Amino acid sequence: MLKGLSIHRHLLSVFLLVGANVVCTQAMADSTYIRDSWPWLNRFEFDASAGPFFSTLENEQQTQINNLVVNKYHTSKETHWEALWGFGTAYSVGPFMDTPISASFGLAVYRVDLGKVKGTEYPFINSGVYDTLNYQFSAKSTSLFVESRLFYNISAWQPFVLFGVGTAWNTLSKYSETPTDPALSAAPVPNTFSSHTRDAVAYEVGVGVQHQLYQDMTHCIRYLGVLDYRYVNLGKARLASFPAQTTSSGLQTHDLSAQGLMFSLKVSFS
Repeated sequence: MLKGLSIHRHLLSVFLLVGANVVCTQAMADSTYIRDSWPWLNRFEFDASAGPFFSTLENEQQTQINNLVVNKYHTSKETHWEALWGFGTAYSVGPFMDTPISASFGLAVYRVDLGKVKGTEYPFINSGVYDTLNYQFSAKSTSLFVESRLFYNISAWQPFVLFGVGTAWNTLSKYSETPTDPALSAAPVPNTFSSHTRDAVAYEVGVGVQHQLYQDMTHCIRYLGVLDYRYVNLGKARLASFPAQTTSSGLQTHDLSAQGLMFSLKVSFS
């Protein structure tokens, strides 16, 4: 009886192994059929990106509180190092007319925390000299870009240039102020500028190089490493006005911009 059970177990193992091979072979056949039937699918690429970027943030210096009061906000220039990360998809075309030049066009979403804007507030600058306060607020951005890349395919290392344009949703938040000298008379406003998200036109330019890391010949998938140096301009942002204001002008920044290195892992179905 034990011998019979052993035989049955052996037959079951063989059956499962053969079944798994049939399923795998059928899946590969289906994949090949799809690629042969719709060759344009082979042109799609997907990537995930991240890298260190630095920025120097500034805000507009004067804000009108009401008809009688104008405050000055002088930014202390500081360089912030932050991580910009995102993911995207693209469609590749080319080479063009027997040249080594090809291109890709796609969409990408990015997120970056740009750090804090800090400075000194000079209240009532239109009516005299008063004690100052220190202020700060945070800046971050989420952006959606339409991107294009031009590649020069002369070796395993493929240089490229990058152009992109899109929309950024810039958020300023967590505004706070404290007396520069606690012993003096300056006091923070109880209800200050509040958080606000503003959309703006954004653009990016860059240069880089990509290199194939591994090629899965069975499934016709290539894995590539990409490194590029990029400048990103995300447009302006502003804080919302606070309750005591009789004007709608909130504290506004200059263009939010950053530059740095971007590392990407790309999966290409070509």
